[in-house]
Amino acid sequence: MRGGTYLTGETVPSGYPGTGWLVDNLPNSECSTERPLITQDNVNEILGVDNWSCLNNYPNGLHVINVPSNFVVQSPVIAVDKLDVKYFINETVPSGGAATVWLQSDFSKTYCP
Repeated sequence: MRGGTYLTGETVPSGYPGTGWLVDNLPNSECSTERPLITQDNVNEILGVDNWSCLNNYPNGLHVINVPSNFVVQSPVIAVDKLDVKYFINETVPSGGAATVWLQSDFSKTYCP
């Protein structure tokens, strides 16, 4: 959120999009705090080999060089930022050009090319 990370108890500025991570299950909900393990092979399959790199200081973010054709946001991707537009689950991202992909889980630096 505007380049910041906010921890439990901190005030988050309003008016900007952000991502919140659950620390416990929501009451009366089937949502889970479990995050899937995402590997380099998973990312290569989704975005293409040599078409992405990790973002410094954002363990769940990836820089994509060229958005693949017919790219629909779906797990393990939760959102894509491209040309000042944010695309969410089940939305199609325009192909071509750079974008930032946000994953459901932190992506270990050991997987980064």
